[in-house]
Amino acid sequence: MWEAQPDLESGLLLASTEMAVGLQVPLLALAGLLLFLSVGPQAEGGKVLVVPMEGSHWLSMREAVRELHARGHQAVVVSPEVNLHIKEEDFFTMKTYEIPCTQDEFNHILLGQSHMIFEKAHFLKTFWRSMTILKNVSLLFQKSCEGLMYDKDLIRHLNASSFDVVLTDPVYPCGAVLAEYLKIPAGPRQLVLGLLLCALGPSVSQGGKLLLVPVDGSHWLSLVGVLQQLQQRGHDIVVLAPEASIYIKEGASYTLKKYPVPFRKEDLEETFASLGFRVFENKPFLQRVVKTYKKVKETSALLLSSCSHLLHNKEVMSSLVESSFDAVLTDPFLPCGAIVAQYLALPVVFFLSALPCSLHFHATQCPNPPSYVPRSLSSNSDHMTFLQRVKNMLIALIEISLCNVVYSPFVPLASEILQKDVTLQDLLSSASVWLLRGDFVKDYPRPIMPNMVFIGGINCLNKKPLSQEFEAYINASGEHGIVVFSLGSMVSEIPEKKAMEIADALGRIPQTVLWRYTGTPPPNLSKNTILVKWLPQNDLLGHPKTRAFITHSGSHGIYEGICNGVPMVMMPLFGDQMDNAKRMETRGAGVSLNVLEMTSDDLANALKAVINDKRYKENIMRLSSIHKDRPVEPLDLAVFWVEFVMRHKGAPHLRPAAHDLTWYQYHSLDVIGFLLAVVLGVAFITYKSCVFGYRKCFGKKGQAEKSQKSKTH
Repeated sequence: MWEAQPDLESGLLLASTEMAVGLQVPLLALAGLLLFLSVGPQAEGGKVLVVPMEGSHWLSMREAVRELHARGHQAVVVSPEVNLHIKEEDFFTMKTYEIPCTQDEFNHILLGQSHMIFEKAHFLKTFWRSMTILKNVSLLFQKSCEGLMYDKDLIRHLNASSFDVVLTDPVYPCGAVLAEYLKIPAGPRQLVLGLLLCALGPSVSQGGKLLLVPVDGSHWLSLVGVLQQLQQRGHDIVVLAPEASIYIKEGASYTLKKYPVPFRKEDLEETFASLGFRVFENKPFLQRVVKTYKKVKETSALLLSSCSHLLHNKEVMSSLVESSFDAVLTDPFLPCGAIVAQYLALPVVFFLSALPCSLHFHATQCPNPPSYVPRSLSSNSDHMTFLQRVKNMLIALIEISLCNVVYSPFVPLASEILQKDVTLQDLLSSASVWLLRGDFVKDYPRPIMPNMVFIGGINCLNKKPLSQEFEAYINASGEHGIVVFSLGSMVSEIPEKKAMEIADALGRIPQTVLWRYTGTPPPNLSKNTILVKWLPQNDLLGHPKTRAFITHSGSHGIYEGICNGVPMVMMPLFGDQMDNAKRMETRGAGVSLNVLEMTSDDLANALKAVINDKRYKENIMRLSSIHKDRPVEPLDLAVFWVEFVMRHKGAPHLRPAAHDLTWYQYHSLDVIGFLLAVVLGVAFITYKSCVFGYRKCFGKKGQAEKSQKSKTH
């Protein structure tokens, strides 16, 4: 009765092995599903095929099925006729199939050996009996799966039912096999518990005190929405910024505390403007590298002096100590905020897009395999050729040393202030939670750590009605619509020759182009191109008449393009912009151009392609749909985790033990060395024993034969 059919058995084993990880939902995610269903928007009724696991696993899953039914979904539960807890109920349709087992046999295999738990027996005996029981249980479930897969009538019915998703438990991989056979995605997605608690939490929490140490520029602009939300929830926020700031101004949602620095606002503006202007200089590669290196070093020295003047300002630091803050929120792009947090002995939340040289992965002890995780500035995708993997590995080996130019000066400064030796790793690994302005719509799938929270698209939520000026521009564009053109907050003026090339290309399309540009207007500027010193980028991209977006591929612009479903022509300038452009181009959401090498024809052709080729619009709309399909908005998620750290004085339960290991312990080199020594030792002893035995057995006989021969001679 129990003899397996070889072809199906091997297929089931192979399929369950291949798909157990990738297709099913971890059991812990069921609790998340219930919370998700209780707070998410009312979804259009769909059809869910449920392949449960027996026992308490089903009792947990049953509540999820009940909630799915309450939300208008039709659930069909597939179960063997012989089972323990899976019974027909009014909130799902039950389909059963036969298995070669009676109810008594089923109960005996699953429950009959439970008394063993209370028996005291020798370890080997207990182990052997446990393995026998496990083998019988596994065989039972294998036969159950075979009964399902060989039930042609049931399979035909399921195939014709057009289910939207399979809900299953990976302990019982038959659901994955069935999902693969029916070509149905298995779900649901895993959900972070904190994300769900955010949605279910109170609208206003008990007010606390938060210290914010920001980084100027677009980094600061991302934080403003979070500050406004935190202030509305009753928190007292103090923003610590240098007197010379470009974007950090007084605001109604926070108290601005300034400290003196040895440079003016104009110096800062000139530094950033020249950094953007140099991108367009088409000079030999080595010359550009040297000039960029010098400029980065100069800018780093400027920012370091700002941090040093803050940390050595006794009056400011004393007032911070006396203020009794609950937590520090900062952008680790400059580690000054992390130093302040350690000085005040406060938990810290990092708010960032990414750090150069993969520092955020090193600091979180996050696995970062170069075999499929592309390094910054590599322009690789996650599917690399051999030579691309070689390039990726070389970048991985040298990237940390490249960042020493910017970050190494902060280490002695931190050691001086904290009065102990610290490393950059110590400063960055102190974060309780990392709020990362990214997600896997833009980024390639990769390993993550439990204290990483993804809030990509957080800058898309704050939309306002367009002014009459911009409404007039859009209305005048007619049926052709508009194109939005911006190279970010740092670059609004470019060399005249390049500006003329761009203007020439823009004049070849029928759309009206709104170009954020503060330089001298190009003499060949066409009538369809309107120069503005500032434009409401997100609001314009959200208008239905926007046809394309020309962007420098900064994270803000990329996510605003995704959120609003606007195909992009990308002209990356520096930093992570090259990688952002590569990701979007790989996903078919736009065209990437080399700003130094592109011609007017290249830009004009790229614009015509993303505007007229429907595939670009379809791809970006698909990405937009996926990005927006989430139970909690990124802003609410960010606010929740900041409040979580404030309430609990950190999040030590999310900190992996990898932080406490040495490099050789982390890679188990000591264990590998020990085991290798044991193997070599056993091999050596075995060899010596064999030699000794051989000599004992055959040595005397040989000596006797030799002596006998000598006597005869």
